[in-house]
Amino acid sequence: MEFWDVYDELGNKLNKIHSRGEKLLDGEYHLVCECLVKHVDGTFLLMKRHPSKKVYPLCYEATAGGSALANETPLDCVKRELKEETGIDCDNFIQVNYSISKERHAIYYSYVCVVDCLKDSVILQEGETIDYKWVDVDEFKDYISSTESVKTQVERYKKYYDTFEIGYNFMVIIDRPLGSIHPKHKNIVYPVNYGYIPNRIGGDNEEQDAYVLALEDIPLKSYIGRLIGVIIRIDDNETKWIISNRDFSEKEILEKVSFQEKYFKSVLFK
Repeated sequence: MEFWDVYDELGNKLNKIHSRGEKLLDGEYHLVCECLVKHVDGTFLLMKRHPSKKVYPLCYEATAGGSALANETPLDCVKRELKEETGIDCDNFIQVNYSISKERHAIYYSYVCVVDCLKDSVILQEGETIDYKWVDVDEFKDYISSTESVKTQVERYKKYYDTFEIGYNFMVIIDRPLGSIHPKHKNIVYPVNYGYIPNRIGGDNEEQDAYVLALEDIPLKSYIGRLIGVIIRIDDNETKWIISNRDFSEKEILEKVSFQEKYFKSVLFK
């Protein structure tokens, strides 16, 4: 028998234990933790689901994961599930999303981990998976849009997929130049140029926002540069792109954008 802690919609643990298979009440949720596995060589792990699975049988899924047991933290859960479903040990997990499904009474913690295991050492879990494969970024992009993918998982990792664009050049239209004041929050003054990527739609269904780290600290109207980093807001539906024609360290980028990102739970990929 498997037992779960019960949480409210805000993620607060309630004084209640739930038995798997029983129905949760309205407003009650359990934790589900999942992990996208990336190898140090840049490939991603896909696991093929067992034909007996009720949902998405014989489909490939890009994550290992499952429900958190009673008294288990999200990190404890994702580490255990990764080991059970793939045989891979990992201690370094980066959270990239937090979402709630009222229909499934589930709060999802979505992580990415980078591993350096032997690629043929993956272990299949009896009754859960029947095959696996490692795919490169282009193959992974094809998987995302294919009928073989688990669409709910693909959607939860949507913000992370922006990192696949790192290294490409983009034009930014600057609508909040250096020195300008935030249109809604008058206490925020932009110490860098800030704008949007035309014709590129972001998570808020508007054009993709971007910080511009130019060589000269002067107000700009537009800028063409390389995507050197992606900031994923875990507690928001947006990502913020970092565009520049020079390299910056992670520390330098975070310092330059902290004037705005300090109000969010954010993680930087570069």
